[in-house]
Amino acid sequence: VNSYMYINEVVQVNNYDLEFYGSSSTTYYWKWDASADKVTINTPSSATVGFDMLQGSILVRDSGVINLGTSSDLQMTHNGTNSVITSATGDLTIDNTNTTGSTIVQLGTDTSATDFQVQNNSGTAILTVAGDGTTTMTGNVALLDNDQLIVGTGSDMILVHNGTNTSITSATGDFTLDNT
Repeated sequence: VNSYMYINEVVQVNNYDLEFYGSSSTTYYWKWDASADKVTINTPSSATVGFDMLQGSILVRDSGVINLGTSSDLQMTHNGTNSVITSATGDLTIDNTNTTGSTIVQLGTDTSATDFQVQNNSGTAILTVAGDGTTTMTGNVALLDNDQLIVGTGSDMILVHNGTNTSITSATGDFTLDNT
């Protein structure tokens, strides 16, 4: 489908704003608001995109998509309820190159009402961390030789396998195996 925008006229309005109108259109296609230092683009589908130079922001209406890459390899959208980042090519990497900083995923509450999930392709949560700190997972935990499973604030119990032998160390209190 070939679509062209024909500029019939350029209208100068207050504060030297510029508005460009298409052929037989009463809605501008492109507007520069000089007082706000903001550019707004209207597309035929009414999916307005705005560029706010003062705030340094791009404004996209709900369900509009920001596409990055020649084949729209990375997409970002918000449908009015949920926000989605989709990577269609290669790995999606969040890289914190600050040598002293943390990479933080911050949840909306400190309760189980919000959580962070890692899901498989069929949408099943395989790791869930709730806002209250409760963590659940499905599947196995695989530790390599000499990696330790440490339990307790003061490393109260340690489970380790060195490739040949397995040891469980209880550094605090009694170690009880109970089959009741």
